[in-house]
Amino acid sequence: MLRFLVFLLIPTAVHAVSLCSLIEPDLPTVGHVCKCVDAPQASAVTCQINVGQGVGKSGAALYSFDIRLLISVCGTPSIAIYFNRADAGYELFHQFDWKDVDETIRIPDSEVHLPGIPEVLSGAAQMVISGGLSSANVKFAITACVSGQSTCGKGLPPPVNQLVPITIFSGTKMDITGVKSEVC
Repeated sequence: MLRFLVFLLIPTAVHAVSLCSLIEPDLPTVGHVCKCVDAPQASAVTCQINVGQGVGKSGAALYSFDIRLLISVCGTPSIAIYFNRADAGYELFHQFDWKDVDETIRIPDSEVHLPGIPEVLSGAAQMVISGGLSSANVKFAITACVSGQSTCGKGLPPPVNQLVPITIFSGTKMDITGVKSEVC
């Protein structure tokens, strides 16, 4: 089983203004386990994501993974995605500067063949960033794509199109400047 781990780590201290207080209301609550922890130098959000929970005869998830993002608000703000394959240790998957971004990036070595679906699917990360730190819009999701094609997410055949994308975080008009002024 391929396991992905993406952390949401934001350099911060434990102050009145915390990144977790901005992030927690937008984390998934149904079918996935996510938590945010503020620490002296970072706030960490980790999620256990279960794709297709309750689908099929067993009711077990078709695919499960952990996610971790690293969001830096000090210096040149950026968002980095890390994942862990089969507990082999964290690897940097992709890093985004804090500017307008709308990208879907295939996750290497994540191909899977589902019964009843003729196409081979691969995992992909979707990142959308817009606005500055005073009115930040950030959306991060995991989806699936047909290997070798541009068809992803809702464009896939049923039942896959009903399972993805899985939104991990979707925050709108977040003012991160208070966190930045306290921690940087």
